[in-house]
Amino acid sequence: MTNPKFLKYFYLISVLTILSLLTASCEFEYDNNGYPKTVIIPAEGGTIRAKGKTPTYVFWIKNATDTGYSEPTLPVISASLEWLTVTSIPEENTLIFEATPQKENESRSLDVSGIIDKASIFEIKVIRE
Repeated sequence: MTNPKFLKYFYLISVLTILSLLTASCEFEYDNNGYPKTVIIPAEGGTIRAKGKTPTYVFWIKNATDTGYSEPTLPVISASLEWLTVTSIPEENTLIFEATPQKENESRSLDVSGIIDKASIFEIKVIRE
């Protein structure tokens, strides 16, 4: 006769093990397709170029309350929010991050996300120091 308490703990441990393995395997597959996971821009503002493995045509910039979406106008695609403008040059697999100088009471970071390879998503944290 099997102890019901033992079966309950065995089931719980099995489920947690499977979930942890699935989560770990997803993390290894996700590499941003060559794009950086973090871009750091000085407080004075500036421009940084990042080259990836594949082009991006759709992306957006987010803060806690608002989102700026890309406008699909080839040959370059851009989106702006607050102090950041991101431009994609699909032919070169390049994203260009342009930041204005920091002003008082402005956010110091924004998130840029987008779709590449029709199904993959990239996520980049842009931080102004």
